[in-house]
Amino acid sequence: MNLSSRIELQRGYAQTGLQRRLLVLSGERDWCLQQVAQLGLDEHTVWLGKQGPEVVEQLDARQAQRLLGRTISQLVIDSWDGFNPNALGQASGALAGGSLLIVLCPPLSQWPQYDDPEHRTMAVEPYRTNQVGRRFIQRLVRLIELDPFALVVREDGEASQPRAAELYERPVNTAALDHVVSTMDQQRAVQAILHMARNRRQPLVITADRGRGKSAALGMAAAQLLRQGGRVLVTAPQYPATHEVFQFARKLLPDAQTRAGQLSWGKGTLCYLEPEQLLKADAEGCVLFVDEAAAIPAPMLAAMLERFNRIVFATTVHGYEGTGRGFSVRFRHHLDQRTPRWRSINLSQPIRWAANDPLEALVFKALLLDAEAASDVDLLQLDCADVSCEVLDRDQLAVDEALLRQLFGLLVLAHYRTTPGDLRLLLDSPNLRVWCMRKAGQVLACALVADEGPLEPALAEAVWAGSRRPQGHLLPQTLIAQVGFVAAAGLLCARVMRIAVHPVLRRQGLGEALLQAIADDAQLRGLDYVGSSFAATADLMPFWQQCGYQPVRVGLTRDAVSGAHAVLVIHPLSQSGIRLFRELRQRYSELIPHLIYSELAAVERELMPRLLWDIELAVPLNAQDLSDLRGFARHNRALDNTRYALRKLALQLFSSGCVPEDDRYQALLIEQLLAPGIASVQQAGRKWLHQQLRELVTECLFLLEGGGG
Repeated sequence: MNLSSRIELQRGYAQTGLQRRLLVLSGERDWCLQQVAQLGLDEHTVWLGKQGPEVVEQLDARQAQRLLGRTISQLVIDSWDGFNPNALGQASGALAGGSLLIVLCPPLSQWPQYDDPEHRTMAVEPYRTNQVGRRFIQRLVRLIELDPFALVVREDGEASQPRAAELYERPVNTAALDHVVSTMDQQRAVQAILHMARNRRQPLVITADRGRGKSAALGMAAAQLLRQGGRVLVTAPQYPATHEVFQFARKLLPDAQTRAGQLSWGKGTLCYLEPEQLLKADAEGCVLFVDEAAAIPAPMLAAMLERFNRIVFATTVHGYEGTGRGFSVRFRHHLDQRTPRWRSINLSQPIRWAANDPLEALVFKALLLDAEAASDVDLLQLDCADVSCEVLDRDQLAVDEALLRQLFGLLVLAHYRTTPGDLRLLLDSPNLRVWCMRKAGQVLACALVADEGPLEPALAEAVWAGSRRPQGHLLPQTLIAQVGFVAAAGLLCARVMRIAVHPVLRRQGLGEALLQAIADDAQLRGLDYVGSSFAATADLMPFWQQCGYQPVRVGLTRDAVSGAHAVLVIHPLSQSGIRLFRELRQRYSELIPHLIYSELAAVERELMPRLLWDIELAVPLNAQDLSDLRGFARHNRALDNTRYALRKLALQLFSSGCVPEDDRYQALLIEQLLAPGIASVQQAGRKWLHQQLRELVTECLFLLEGGGG
């Protein structure tokens, strides 16, 4: 059977069962391009790479996110231009049933040795691309060769024999419909959305894998709400993600007036707003749809929940956008607290392709999209005493599928922004160490640790001047470029990129023990300090500070992903590390009191004491300050005339950890002294506020003066 016949047979298998199938063209680049040119590519084909024919839609791998919310009929991935795991996850989910995913790659036996252009993103100084690992592609080749449904055609003439299509119930192919036909899952979702719209403060969470029609269900529900004269707002990380929401609303309302990001029918409107715009919009009487919610920062989701009485959060369960499981773990607690009557629904029936789709199964395996952490039941039966920590051999890890799935599943669960690209980094980054705590075959905790530094003097000066930003080395580059400490360039450090403890085992000391093992190992290897950079929150900071890590820098703007300010923490090891740490802490102590009244004024209030803890105040309370405070607390000295002393008092209390135990007083210290506002005055009046502050200052003077005065 010749090549064209084999490919047509594979295409026929796909179309018969409305499945997606994989076609791999494995050989020299010119041969691959010649073969794919004979496949009848057209304007409905998306080509990920740089050498696609003019007729196709050509995208760079980092533009594959544009396919979110779209349906395409054919996809080509040119691996000669780099194999990007995130792009595979993004693009394959847009491919309709009955279609082929065509991968062009070097001969399979040689593919792992090919110097993939993607290696440049992992080759941190001083490593070169030929020193980047090859484990990810080795594993991918193994999975492709074992897949019974993939057609692999080699330049030497060999070809695999894919299994014939199995007969499944034919799903709804939304790409081919001029009218709307919904699955039972979608009908349930639409009814749940309409129920939510009739009831205040009962948010709905919709979860689904790619291709289950959750965005289409939002569009169907929007059309019904518009018929009732409703005003519906929809948001997502990017406008193209809402394509199907508008498409399906338009199908049900063919005479609606439309323009980019807006659809009107009678008195009803459907309008897209970016997440940040949404928080400034008029929420009165609106229903809000949040699509791909896992990709939106949790603080922003919380703000939406507070602002809108009727809200739907829809998110992908397994996917590059961010995992719905991690989203659920984090956001469920907030929903329970703020809106305990919230409901959830899951869509499981595929709508773009048949159930048990071969390509979906292969992509899930290759990218570990369905990887799961150890089960709660298994871990709760374990005695976690005397658990040892180890650095995993990544060659063995790449072939130990059970361990790799548990490890990556835990990272996904703990860090809901974990992407398929992180899997390749985990396996192949040359400066990375993978730490693991295991017992009885179960992964209890893990960490990814990158070695960073030193930077050559000339490079360090260029980083300080803002003219160079080499790949990697986040901690030394931040200390040089943002804090101004060029002396950090010559030191060696270990950066904890990710650390995860299984949720059912938290608060048992496993995380602290893992960090201690990492520090001990770094010290034995002659490193100067261990550090990390992460989104600062009130629940994370105490953990790091308890483990001996103190902040030396806080980012001045909120991170676009987490919605929080980044904090850089350090634990010194060597004498050089200790000297650097002391100098950084001194500079931090000078800056942080000023920053909390300016760039950090809107930081999470519960976080503020942690940022101030154990700093050395440049200007502590003096006799005049104490006199002003006594005058305010015990006499009739005006609040405005005492404000400076009050602020210094708050700073001293938080830096020393000597704060009143009463939660009411702590809140008052933060809200009125560190970031003075008028909210309490508006609520209860100036007289009430003065009384509360006088009681607070009396209590604080008692603490400072050792029981009286």
